[in-house]
Order: sequence, then structure tokens, then C-alpha cells
Amino acid sequence: MPMTDINLRIPSSIEPFLKNANERTRLAQYAMLLLPYVSDKTISYGKAAELLGISKIEVMEIYGAAGVPYYDCDFSQVLVDSSAIDFALEGK
Repeated sequence: MPMTDINLRIPSSIEPFLKNANERTRLAQYAMLLLPYVSDKTISYGKAAELLGISKIEVMEIYGAAGVPYYDCDFSQVLVDSSAIDFALEGK
């Protein structure tokens, strides 16, 4: 993936973590930079994956490991969907 340099102003206390990151951690850091744009739907998970040069599943795994859910619904919607599936399966 082509890379570029930018100046990013950060608290000095964070610098050691950024300088000593392994490849997987660095990828997660890049993904976190994109998270606000994924969250507000400016870009999709697929577009984030494309920008990072990885698969959509890998992006989902990175965000999932950070506690960011892929599905954005509350538990009541899960119950409704579950009931619909149960109803559909009863007829089989």
C-alpha cells in the first residue's frame, strides 16, 4: 500500500506506544483513524478495508476486538428478528 507522511499532533505520553508498535498494532491504529468516518457512514467497512489494504472481515475483526460492534441495533431489534426467524422455521 502506498504510504505518506503527515504531521499529527499528539500528547507526548502517547508517543512511545506509536513508535514501538508492531505491524498488527499499527494496522489497528490506522483503522482507528478511519473509525469516525465508518461510524458516521462517510465510508463503509468495505471502503475502510480497501483503504487499509485488507479484507472487510479483517476490519470487522479489528473493530470488534476494540469493542466496536458491526451491527448497530439495540437488543429489542435482535428479539424481533429472532421471533421472525422462529416463526418462519415453524412453517417448515
